[in-house]
Amino acid sequence: MHSQPRLDLNPLRETAPPVASGGILCGVVLAGGEGVGLRSLARRIWGDDRPKQYVPLLERRTLLRQTLDRVALGIPSARTAVVTLRRDRFAF
Repeated sequence: MHSQPRLDLNPLRETAPPVASGGILCGVVLAGGEGVGLRSLARRIWGDDRPKQYVPLLERRTLLRQTLDRVALGIPSARTAVVTLRRDRFAF
């Protein structure tokens, strides 16, 4: 007796690159640091103490946006989570 193939209604499964376990590839960007290393530079440029991930240094995009854009080259943004500090949840 043959079993019928399971109907997969997950639309992401069709376009997502496969991973070794056969699951779906997702992205996690860790952006929860204090940003102390570049704080003095950010203060000089922007006049405030924003963490480095929210500072546009070499171009108009912030460091976080540059990272998210690089991740989006291989993983759809709908499957990418950004982990940050609670106080920064509305920063971008």
